[in-house]
Amino acid sequence: METELRRAAFFDLGSCCRSVAGAVVSAIETHRRAGDLLILVLPDDRVPPHPYQLGLRMDLMVYAKSARTPEDINQPSSLDSAKLQIVVETMARLGLDASRCFAYGHRSSGLGTLAVVGNPRVIAPDPELTRYARSRGWPLIDAPRVSPETPSSC
Repeated sequence: METELRRAAFFDLGSCCRSVAGAVVSAIETHRRAGDLLILVLPDDRVPPHPYQLGLRMDLMVYAKSARTPEDINQPSSLDSAKLQIVVETMARLGLDASRCFAYGHRSSGLGTLAVVGNPRVIAPDPELTRYARSRGWPLIDAPRVSPETPSSC
């Protein structure tokens, strides 16, 4: 008898903005209903999560530890590598099958997170990431219109 492996959804929302908040909440609700583990990927443990991110009620927060100084946190190449590493380590530690995991990102700095799961999802505003996703056949999620209840700054 085969046992069902648990799935996880990684959310790389480094600087989540109002334009993608509805799409993010919708994805989280879908995965929560499915019983998936919800994991927030953050750039560095010296940068506290934004109150909006804390309000998403994730099961776990993981930190990419690439930055040597606060100014280095947004350097794409080192940050991508660190995110890739922490997502791979988290999947291994939790016994997750990468092919069953999901990742959501809306900035090109999220490529490290998106690249190592079987089900990457791009929330569309970043043109560079959108082009990359299209070239790989990754699904694009259009950010729905913003409602007045959506946080104005994430």
